Amino acid sequence: MSKLFIEAKRNSPEINFDNTSGIYTIKGNSFQEDSTQFYNNILDWVEQNSFPKTTKFIFTLDYISSRSVANLYQLVEKIAEHKKSGGEVEIIWEYEADEDNILGVGEKFQTLSGLSFKFKEIAPE
Repeated sequence: MSKLFIEAKRNSPEINFDNTSGIYTIKGNSFQEDSTQFYNNILDWVEQNSFPKTTKFIFTLDYISSRSVANLYQLVEKIAEHKKSGGEVEIIWEYEADEDNILGVGEKFQTLSGLSFKFKEIAPE
């Protein structure tokens, strides 16, 4: 399976992972009742499908709960493993100007993972 697509819902983000293009996007809200199960499904897909050498991850989160932060960081760890094994990784972390919390999560992920993030301020939708 070279693609994973999960449609966005009120409390869960759209997931659009494409191994063919090497572009992986997460967009929307993330405050699921069971965020562990939601992100475990994504992590299982990642385990079964190797990233191509060159990858681009785009995170565009409107809201994220503390439980989702912990689960999403597991994905960031997988990205860091890919980079350590020779992968080329670009991470774009998009946030709205008035969303300091979302920016702060990205900055924390960058510090903890040792990865380089490009932070991009976007206009509110």
